[in-house]
Amino acid sequence: MGVKEMLYGVPFIVAGLVFAFVSVRQSAVVVGAFWILHALYDLTHHQFFTNAGVPDWYPVFCFSVDVVVGAYLLWLSRRISNANLRLA
Repeated sequence: MGVKEMLYGVPFIVAGLVFAFVSVRQSAVVVGAFWILHALYDLTHHQFFTNAGVPDWYPVFCFSVDVVVGAYLLWLSRRISNANLRLA
């Protein structure tokens, strides 16, 4: 089960790394959007995986945290310069 969970995290890592070399601002937008998509995944996680150890309240809590982090990254993307890690 841990391997499946890690597999779903690969797009976050790849998108973050690829866009960080293009533009830090674009990276923040892409990772923020993916983070919000992950929040939606948290609400539907029970349809894909059965885990009796997860409390009933946890998906909503995780959704709430992920939406806040994703929204913050999207807000932050408007505030940071359009830096390029290749030039750093």
